[in-house]
Amino acid sequence: MDEILMRFHNCVSYIETENFDITGWMLFEIPIFYAHCFRNERTNQKFDLAAWDLGEVFPDI
Repeated sequence: MDEILMRFHNCVSYIETENFDITGWMLFEIPIFYAHCFRNERTNQKFDLAAWDLGEVFPDI
């Protein structure tokens, strides 16, 4: 599997594990290979996840 897709899959798995309600959220951009930016279309809120090697995902606070 392509490394970029694997990192995105890790982010989706993290969101699922954290039981985050993704209603209204979308992937907004991937500015650099490990950063995934999400935006809520209704509220315009945003959050970022950093997907590092070996499946480690960290929220950008």
